[in-house]
Amino acid sequence: MKQNEYLNALAQLISTDIQYGIVGTGSTTPTQDDGGLETPDASTDKTIEYSVSNNSVTFTYTLRSTDTNITATEFGLKKEAGTDATFISRDVFPATTKDGTVDLVIEKTFFIQ
Repeated sequence: MKQNEYLNALAQLISTDIQYGIVGTGSTTPTQDDGGLETPDASTDKTIEYSVSNNSVTFTYTLRSTDTNITATEFGLKKEAGTDATFISRDVFPATTKDGTVDLVIEKTFFIQ
């Protein structure tokens, strides 16, 4: 197996282990010790889609216009459903309001090198 094929296979393995996303309203800076979101909103716990390409995996989380309205400031990827799930990553961003007129779409890409 060539190196790029191996790295792509690793990206594929990672993609099958991360299945959910959730948003919240926390604002503290993420650290490697985060075990979840600071202030998760359980009603935003959704399955995610993913794609693997060129030694990377991109996860796409969508909160539809018909879902919960929220002004989100943090996002997490996790292995299973629930606010106490195994978290993979946590990101904080400027307040983004999702109301009944728009979808909130968040993409997170991991590059395997």
